[in-house]
Amino acid sequence: MTVMKRLSNLSLWARTGVLLGGLTVVGGLLVAYRPLALDIRLQTIVRQPTPIQRIQQHQGMRLTGTTVLVEGEVGDRAPFIDFELYELRQDTDSLWVMTREPGAETGDRLRVRGRIQAETIEHNGTTTIDYYLLEHRRYEE
Repeated sequence: MTVMKRLSNLSLWARTGVLLGGLTVVGGLLVAYRPLALDIRLQTIVRQPTPIQRIQQHQGMRLTGTTVLVEGEVGDRAPFIDFELYELRQDTDSLWVMTREPGAETGDRLRVRGRIQAETIEHNGTTTIDYYLLEHRRYEE
């Protein structure tokens, strides 16, 4: 393989965030750490669920817009006219999921692939960022 072909492959890996031999390609440079968003992207590709705690306790909004796979048990539900919200619980952590597909019942065990969204809430001078998942696909266990 020529040097140009290798550089072309590295450029492709840099754009797609592929893990290369324990190193991560970021912006065309090989670095020895793996950012959280990359870990979550890789977990989604190999169908390993992302812990809800990792989403809820992540600092900043770097994960907003990232597609993840989460699993848990359906808790509370809130139907609306055009969509439905349901709470997906893992141990003591939970994440609200927004969907246009009805059918998630309390107590169901689900795997859900979706995009992380963030909502900024201001109340009494305090700003809170609440994360939720925009459902793309649901898998029943």
